[in-house]
Amino acid sequence: MAETNASGSNVENIVRHIRPHSKSRGGCLQCKKRKVKCDEVQPQCGNCTRRKMECTWQSETKRVASSKQRKTSELTTQQSSELPLILSPSSSSSSTFRNSPLPPSPSSSMPNSLDMTSLKLLHHFSLVTAPTLAYGTSSSIHVAQFVVPRLAFNNPFLMHLLLAASSIHLHTLYHPLGISDEKYLDLAQSHRQRALTLMPADLDPDFGMISLAFLVICKFSDSLSEPPARLSPNDSGFPLILSVIELIRRTVHSADWDFHDEELQAMNWPLRPRANAAYLNNHPVTNGIPIAFPFFLTRIHLPTTEYPNPEEVMDPETSRAYEVAADALCDCWHVCQRPNTELGGMLSWPVRISDMFYRFLIEKRPRALVLLYYYCMVLTRLGHCWWAVGGVEIARNSLGWIGLVLGPRWTECVISPISRELEFSTYR
Repeated sequence: MAETNASGSNVENIVRHIRPHSKSRGGCLQCKKRKVKCDEVQPQCGNCTRRKMECTWQSETKRVASSKQRKTSELTTQQSSELPLILSPSSSSSSTFRNSPLPPSPSSSMPNSLDMTSLKLLHHFSLVTAPTLAYGTSSSIHVAQFVVPRLAFNNPFLMHLLLAASSIHLHTLYHPLGISDEKYLDLAQSHRQRALTLMPADLDPDFGMISLAFLVICKFSDSLSEPPARLSPNDSGFPLILSVIELIRRTVHSADWDFHDEELQAMNWPLRPRANAAYLNNHPVTNGIPIAFPFFLTRIHLPTTEYPNPEEVMDPETSRAYEVAADALCDCWHVCQRPNTELGGMLSWPVRISDMFYRFLIEKRPRALVLLYYYCMVLTRLGHCWWAVGGVEIARNSLGWIGLVLGPRWTECVISPISRELEFSTYR
């Protein structure tokens, strides 16, 4: 069919067909330079014969080496396209768990000498672990997956903690499958010990916030390899839950609870539900924590209640310390009910209690132990969170110890009824 152009002349549409042909890989240098097909006839190809040119060829050794290099490059490109992106949140994570774990000892000079095992742990953290430590928003997941690892490359203390947390996560994934994974706990312990030797004396508040979750996860992991010992009321020691609380309070102070760096602020957990009512209302309860916070705990600071020893809370400062602790526990209770906010809720109560209340815990005052009891109750319901598996055992062990220390008078007043209702086990 003919077509008329602007000048009125007819121009036929010509479809140009390219005939099938093969590439010339071993042609002479002159044909390669002119980018024409060589018939590869040696010592003088047809093109050079017609043009009356000298025909030169690449040596066989160089040609073979060039061919191998080209094939290696093609293979590398093909393999790279088949591997998941290290930090891509949309990549499949199944390849991370495919091989049996054989981790060596960790490198001590982070971040300049990351060995292959450390790179595997870093890959697993960014791809799989990080989203479980954020609170569900895309911005917080981005920070956990990209920003935190980037900061760790410039901070050996943080890098070792990150790799320890990744090792513990892999242990919790392998162990239910019956795969031998003891070396991951050993590796986590090695990274943890190395991190503690590198911990700065004056820790930046933002790095304190980042490292806090890792330190607590490492502390919880102690009970994965060795269950916590049971204590009797006459023992001078304390249950492990108090050492966890002490660790949290030593690492982060209440005034430094929120991130200051703008790039990290997306990781600020919704810790105060009355200020985040919209978020909490849109995310229903997904675990076994009762919706209603026990009402009698909101009155534990009042001297006019039926609780034993009302004289203790007649002092305004003492009463205020209990009130603040109960208020913080109420927030912790509700935040831990929602998906993806359990970690923030668990960490919030130890941070928000006052120094006076913490002293009451050390002194084993009954009112303080009652609030600690219900904090442990919350922890026992977080077994669906991989990072809390060890913490559940610590909390269960602490429940029995607290019940025995309080004695029957306090136990019957504020613990036994609701604990029977919730079916929490104590020592028999």
